[in-house]
Amino acid sequence: MDKKLKDLKGEVLVVTNAAEGNTPHVVEDIEPEGGLKTRPLAGAKPSDQFMRIGRNVSILETFFLNMKRQFERPSNFRFYHLPADLLASAKELVGLFKQSESNSALLDEYRLDTEQYVQSRQQAQQQSGGGGTEQSTRWSMEQVDWQQLERMGVTPETLGEPGLRRLLNGNESAVLTLKTVIKGIEFETPACIRLAENPDGTLRNEIECCKRYPDLDTPYFNVEFTPEVKQNLLEKGNAGCVVELELAGGVREPCLVSLNPKTNRLHHIPVSG
Repeated sequence: MDKKLKDLKGEVLVVTNAAEGNTPHVVEDIEPEGGLKTRPLAGAKPSDQFMRIGRNVSILETFFLNMKRQFERPSNFRFYHLPADLLASAKELVGLFKQSESNSALLDEYRLDTEQYVQSRQQAQQQSGGGGTEQSTRWSMEQVDWQQLERMGVTPETLGEPGLRRLLNGNESAVLTLKTVIKGIEFETPACIRLAENPDGTLRNEIECCKRYPDLDTPYFNVEFTPEVKQNLLEKGNAGCVVELELAGGVREPCLVSLNPKTNRLHHIPVSG
């Protein structure tokens, strides 16, 4: 989802590299020559001095732009924002990032769309006389099941260029009006779509229908959220801490919980490995 870097004031930057097994690192600083100074997430603590995203917007936008220019495959790198308090469970979080594909539904709530910030920096440079760069996407148009999407009223034209690029980069779409026909009657449903990769490398369309409002008062997996967790979900999109949920057999497991502000639906994933 779209996020403004300036709003992520209490959050740290986590980076993974597919070429290195997606082992997550927390960014301590951006060095003068443009490289990242990082530390493995496994050993991180909330009290450690890491770069706070919201205080370094311009520096980060410039870094993302330079990375796209300099690296042959910048898509190997993924960046996430994480509340500093969650570093208390750093060891448990490592496995989630290393298996980013299977955990993508929830990790996408924390993932930063670097292309969004690259465009912001490019626009600033163009206004001051600088040049732009070519666009690229993670997947191609030919890999998408457009027949299924077209039956619901979604085409490349309705998505528009920015929306199409987001979808092909693995990000969630904006809220779309999907059309379905049941027993000859046409229904319209607001929903978001995203592409997900199957084990054989093909793509599938994942659809999440929207709720009118988030329901945070009803117990979620037999657990009632505290007022602080509710406030964090509404204001930040994540619980701000690890929440224990009863997932199976009445046993509580520590989980990351997030709220999709577009669909008003809760997502969770265990962090106990």
